[in-house]
Amino acid sequence: MRLIAGILNQKVAELDQNLANAIQMTIEKLPIGDIEPPNPFQVMLLQLMQDKMANNPAKVIARDEQGLFTAESETESNRRGFVWAKTWHAAELRESHAEAQRL
Repeated sequence: MRLIAGILNQKVAELDQNLANAIQMTIEKLPIGDIEPPNPFQVMLLQLMQDKMANNPAKVIARDEQGLFTAESETESNRRGFVWAKTWHAAELRESHAEAQRL
């Protein structure tokens, strides 16, 4: 039993060393110095995405005993529907305003 444990420990150590060498070689071959800096539009877009994520953090959706997602509450569903309708209405107003300006 000790012989098997010793061999197993040796093989795990070899695997760990081989994996570390492979990761190190991969990182050394990456063209990290050839990456151009982001342009101002990319920076602005990233900042906008970060602000959106900070204002609307991800939430955990509850699951039942079988691991299935549970339905959201009626008030949450109504609130999301209201936000969607408000967004859709604003888009419609912008389109109609733009069309009126073309005429």
